[in-house]
Amino acid sequence: MQVLFFAGLKKYFQPAIEMPAHDTVASLLAALKAQQHEASELLDQSRFAQGDQILMLDSPIQAHEPIVVLPPSSGG
Repeated sequence: MQVLFFAGLKKYFQPAIEMPAHDTVASLLAALKAQQHEASELLDQSRFAQGDQILMLDSPIQAHEPIVVLPPSSGG
């Protein structure tokens, strides 16, 4: 599955990576934390989206569509 990262998460991950398929957001989140432990706090604060839907931790993931990881951002 393709996972896309934005903003501060690009400090820890490439903008787009391929990951093995995961059943839920919680499972993907755990795998991302294991891959980049330093990003754990920021990942915990991030939202996950697929298509035009924001996903909850227990949401199922469709492997054929990219997952977008959206960290909190500040604007101005």
